[in-house]
Parts: sequence; structure tokens; C-alpha cells
Amino acid sequence: MTGAGLDGLVFDFLLVLARLSGLLLFVPGLGDVTVPMPVRAALAAVLAVLVLSAVRPMLPLWPGTPWLVARDVAVELLIGAWLGLIARLVADALAMAGQIMSYMIGLSNVLVPERAGGGQTGVLAQIYGLVPPLLLFSTGLYIVPLSGIVASYRLLPAGGGLAAPDALAVLVRAATAGFALAVRLALPFLLAHTLWQILVGAAGRLAPALQLPMLAFPGQLLGGLLLLWLAAPLLIHVWFAALPGFLAPVGF
Repeated sequence: MTGAGLDGLVFDFLLVLARLSGLLLFVPGLGDVTVPMPVRAALAAVLAVLVLSAVRPMLPLWPGTPWLVARDVAVELLIGAWLGLIARLVADALAMAGQIMSYMIGLSNVLVPERAGGGQTGVLAQIYGLVPPLLLFSTGLYIVPLSGIVASYRLLPAGGGLAAPDALAVLVRAATAGFALAVRLALPFLLAHTLWQILVGAAGRLAPALQLPMLAFPGQLLGGLLLLWLAAPLLIHVWFAALPGFLAPVGF
């Protein structure tokens, strides 16, 4: 049941807009810093109009005072941000694997900032970070998050709040599962890099006068790129297939 009249309609729209605004602050692709804030605000407003009719029966009554309205809107904003963070952790597992692979191949260095991405973001992390939104929009799977937004009102009713300990525990489990998935995806590169360093170290003991790490770097780079060429499609397939198992321990 919802509030009656114009006040109730505006209140319902503000609640939906707040949750979607918090979601779009962190959701992969649309929540990146490269997307202008006015674009995200306009998209949140459009999505709120589309979602409002479906979720309005699940929204609370008009509380009657501005302070209670502000409280409910703030809670919805936090819920949306929490959902966006979980979605980002799901997608960042692939980008994190790309960052690990960049270090193992030699495309990135922890001591040298990346000019294009800023900070320590490697080129493979940037590329793999684009894969989730690209798959989402190119395969028609954008229907899934839209349905998930509506379903979130059944899981987390508007006006019901969000238990901080439980929400924090879910985020911790999501971060742990995301890191484990990233390491699993980058495992072939970790093993190949470890084996390569063992061989270089053993050869260095036989010829200590040679700067073998510098001489071996082209081989490391070429071998890593070859392994990437062979494994890249499989890595994306494994990540996509692991999504249900990723979300299960998180609680979804």
C-alpha cells in the first residue's frame, strides 16, 4: 500500500530514485569515474520512472513529515550503495585477475604508476574491467539487473532499513570470494611466473656474472603474452560460469 495523492507519489519516486542513485554510484561500468555524474543522474531518474510502477505496491506509506522523508531517502541511498558495492565486487574479480596477470607478465610494475589508468591500474585490469558491462549490454543480460532491482524490494523492503553487522558481513564475504576467484583465474600465470623465476634463478647460480633477470625479461613478456592469447577466452568463460557460485556464499 502506498501513500495517496501527489505527496505519496513524490515520496515513492524519491525512494526509488535514492536506491537507484546509490546503486549507480558503485555499479560496474556506469559507476566508473569516467562516466559523467549528470549522465548517471539522468539514468537514475529514467530507471526510477521505469521501476516505480513495478515496486510501488511494496513501498511504505507517506510518513507525513519532512524529517521522516529524509530519513527514509537516506536509508534507501545506503541500500542502493550497498547493492552497488556487491555488484562491483563481482565484476572486480575479473579486473583483479587482470591486474595480477599484468604483474606476472611484466606489463605492470608496482613501482611505476600507469599513465593511462592512473595509480597502479594495469592495462589488463582496465581491459578486463570493461568485460562485465560489455557482456551485459551486448548479450541482452541487462534485463537481469533490472529484474534484480525489483527483486531487491522483496529482499530489502523500503523503509525497513539495513542491519549494519549483516551488511558488513555480506561485503566481507563478497570481497573474500572475489579475491579467491581472481587468484583462481590468474593461477596459470602465477604458476608460469613462479616456474620461470625458478629457472632464471637456477641459471643465475651457474652464470653469476650475467644479468640474467634483465636478459630473461623479453622471454617472460613473450611467454606471458602467448599464455594470455591462449587463455583469455577461457578466463572469461570461467568467470561467467563462476558467478552463481560466487553469489551463493554472499547470500544471494
